[in-house]
Amino acid sequence: MAFFESMLTLLLVAIVFLQFSRKFRIPYPTMLAIAGVIVAKRRRLAAMRRADEIDDDVVHMLEQELD
Repeated sequence: MAFFESMLTLLLVAIVFLQFSRKFRIPYPTMLAIAGVIVAKRRRLAAMRRADEIDDDVVHMLEQELD
């Protein structure tokens, strides 16, 4: 059941990206690339926080910049 729910979530996200790219006339692959970069940066920040490589104040500031 979790697999089905995650597939539905991914499908809905893809539809939102598609509509956003049509509205602003941005190529769909570009939208996917931007989303991938944002996800990668957030994961890297989380990994650095767990490894105590970065201070919590800096992480909070960087998360605000990503939002």
